This record gives sequence, structure tokens and C-alpha cells, in this order.
Amino acid sequence: MNQDENLQDLIRCHYCENQSSLYCEICRKHVCKACKKGHVADKSRDHKMVPFKRRSYIYLLPQCQNHSNKSCENHCIQCDAPLCSECISSDQHKNHNIIDILKGLDKKKVDIKRDLQEFTASIYPKYQSIAESFFSQIEYLDENCEKISTGLDKVGEDLHREIDCIINSFREKENEIKQIITNLKELLNSYDVSIVVAYKSRNSEFRNLPKKVKISLPDFVPYQIDKEQIYQQFTYLSKWFIEPEAQIITEVNTEYEHSYRLRSVSCLNDNEIWTRGTDNIMRLYNLQGEQVRAIQTKSKNMPWDIAVTREGHLVYTDMNERTINIVNDSGIHEENKLPGWNPYGIHSASSGNLLVVMDSDDHKHTKVVRFSANEEKNIQFNNIGQPLFSSARSIKYITENRNRDICVADCGANAVVVVNQNGKFRFKYNPYTPKGRLKPYGIATDSSGWILVSDGNSDYIHILDQEGAFLRFIDNCDLSFPWGLCVDNKDNLVVVEVNTGKLKIIQY
Repeated sequence: MNQDENLQDLIRCHYCENQSSLYCEICRKHVCKACKKGHVADKSRDHKMVPFKRRSYIYLLPQCQNHSNKSCENHCIQCDAPLCSECISSDQHKNHNIIDILKGLDKKKVDIKRDLQEFTASIYPKYQSIAESFFSQIEYLDENCEKISTGLDKVGEDLHREIDCIINSFREKENEIKQIITNLKELLNSYDVSIVVAYKSRNSEFRNLPKKVKISLPDFVPYQIDKEQIYQQFTYLSKWFIEPEAQIITEVNTEYEHSYRLRSVSCLNDNEIWTRGTDNIMRLYNLQGEQVRAIQTKSKNMPWDIAVTREGHLVYTDMNERTINIVNDSGIHEENKLPGWNPYGIHSASSGNLLVVMDSDDHKHTKVVRFSANEEKNIQFNNIGQPLFSSARSIKYITENRNRDICVADCGANAVVVVNQNGKFRFKYNPYTPKGRLKPYGIATDSSGWILVSDGNSDYIHILDQEGAFLRFIDNCDLSFPWGLCVDNKDNLVVVEVNTGKLKIIQY
């Protein structure tokens, strides 16, 4: 008996428990002779019944989501979606690049094979190595915790001994006072003149009483557990205590390497990144290094900075035209005109508002403006009327932290200046490093509230917490003149390298 006969004995009819003798290659269902008539009676789709032994191994095409009785035999490159024959004729995919869905199958299998090879030969062994290292550290921690526990027990014993000494001292004093009281009562009733005359008062020794202490037990007040808060706290603690070494996970080559200098970046999603250099073209790259889209500025001037809004639209500042511009499906539109002010850095806040840092035309004043639908809020001075930012014409970039703080990389002040959402000064970070003063050419924040700053003097990335405390450097990724920064949804850092024109995606 051959393999097909063995298999046929095992496979039952889709509609009953009888042994299958037929196969519908369209529906991909096993059918017995008794149920054949009922199966082909379904006129909502075609059928092709063949004997079980003569079935062909055809690909299972996806069913169309919009036309349930159709299979998708084509694929739209732009939409990255399978299409049936009716979908192709619709206006939605007009002028799109449509290919046979099986055409890319061999390439996709090559990609799958490559990914499998990387997982088995590289990624999984590395995870195993990291896990083994982690578990060995846990064992080390367990051993040391045992030592600490033993040490704490000893400290407890010593502390208990000291407390016993204090209690005994109190009891001795108490007994001594009782004895003095007894002696004084006896002296009052004594007729021995020599003893009474020789009496010396000791009251002054006991007037300085020990402070009265109220000892109370701690109260335990249960409350409902906030799971989200716990998750956030453990995420933060895990990053604080377990610091993996920063590593480059992807490098993206851009054409800025050969022409205009790369400057700014903004993540559109986890696979695509908007860039701008010192020319007038803004380019969208994917992580494979392919240029997906290119947009020339409306004025044909160099854009100073770029950002991506919550809706996924690109916005940019045009210093020469003193404008803020937005790019959407209908083209480029001037969002704000700023007479007398030169816009530098721009950021799309979590509220949907735009944050822009700008200098006056005479370069004597700098301010941050929050643009909302109804008003503009200016942030320029601290609570005693002093300027928050340097007034010299210098590089300035801006971002927002998760707590709504506004963070400005102020190159003219060699500092990062942070204010709260209302513009109240919080702190300034202006360190000296072994390579000189901070030159903050880029700034970003992540989901933990960490602030990341590129330093043009040291080629380091400084990492601060949201209170301004320095945490550590990223100094092991061979960065060459880091400039613009952004953080993707996975908390990977995207770094612009001016000298190479590369984007380096760093896991830190």
C-alpha cells in the first residue's frame, strides 16, 4: 500500500465521518461520494472535484476581504495587500503596481530562509548567551543576598544588644531614684543630726529627663493595584538596574553621504524614517536603505528641521521664508507665518500642538512657541524675567518628554534647557566632558522619560533621566559627528552621522 492510500485511510469527509475519496481543489476540502452532490450544489463559488489520488498540490490563495467569493491572485505593491480580480478594477488601486501574487513567492521564501538562518545561527545563540550570563548573575546575587541576610541578622543582634543596654540603664536609673526617695523619707524621720547635716541634694542629676518617646506600629492600608503603574515602574527599574551595552542593530546608507550633509531625522513608523540635509529635498528611507519618497520644499530653500505629526504628516520649518509648513496628501501648505522670527527646531507634541524654537531677526531674543488651534503660547523668560535660552544665532532643537516637559538643545548655551508644559524653568544640563563643553546638536526622549542628547564635541550620546540627572553615555558605537536624533516605538535610537551620511539605529 503506497503513501497516498495510507493517507486516504486516515482522512475523513469534511461533511461526515466517511472515508474521503474525492478532493475539491478550489475549496480545498475532502469529500466522500455521498456528499459530492451537496458540495457542488453551492453555487457561490466554482468547484473542481478530482479523485483523492490525483489531487494536485496547488497554493492556497488568500480569500478576498472585500469579495468573499473571490480568491486573491494578485498583489498591490503600494498597498502591500492581496487583490482579487474585482479589486484590481476599482479606483482604489488605479495606477498602482500590480503583480501576480505567486511571482514574489520565491523571493519571500528566500527572505524567510534568510531570517530563519539568522535566528538559528545568530539571534537565538546570542539570546542564550545573554540569558546564561543573566542567570549566572542571578546566582551571584542569590549568594550575596544570603551574605547580606546573614549580615543583617548580625546587625539585628548587635542592635538588640544595644537596646537591651539602654533598657537596663533606664531600669538602673529607675531603681536608683526609688532608693533616693526611700533614703529621703528616712532622713525626714531621722533624729541623727550628723546624717541630716551631711545630706547633699542630687536632684540636679535627674532634672534633665530623657525625651518622651511615643512608639507606634506602622499601619497597612490596602489599595487597589494599578497594573499599568506597576508595569511602568518595573520597565523603568529594569532599564536602570540592568544596563545592556548599547549596540547598533541597523545601519542605513543614504545619498547624503555623497552630496549634501545629513542633519535631521523623524520616525514615521518602525520601518520608515524622514530625513533632511543641507539641500532642499526631504527624503523618506526604509530600514533597508531604499528611498521611498522625496519631497522638495515649497520655496526650494533648505528646511531647517522636520517632524512627523500624530496623523503621520510631515512638517518642516523654513527659516528663509519664516514659515512652518505641513505636507499632506494634497500637497505642501503654509501652516504659520512668523514675521520677525526665524524658526529653528520643530516638534509635534503628544497633544497634537506644534512646538517651535525660534530666534528674532536681530538675534537678540529666543523663544519657544506652542501653536495650538486656538492660541499661541510663548515661552521666553524665567520667573524673574531672565531669558531662558541663549540669544546668539545658534543651533537649537526641541522635543517633548513623556511628562510634557519641553526640552531644548541650546547649542549657543552649551546646554539642554528644560521647562514644564507651562514654561516654568525646571533645570539646565551643561556639563564639561573630558573632550570639552557640551555641543548639543540633537535631542530626543523615550518612553521611560529619558532624555538623549547628541554631543558634537565628544561624539557621545548623553542619557539623562527626566529630572536632569546624568545616567550614562552611549560611547561604544563608533559614532562620527552625531547630529539629529529620534526614538522609534520600540525605544530604539536613530542617530544621524554627519560625516558618513548614515543613519545608525541603536538599541540601548
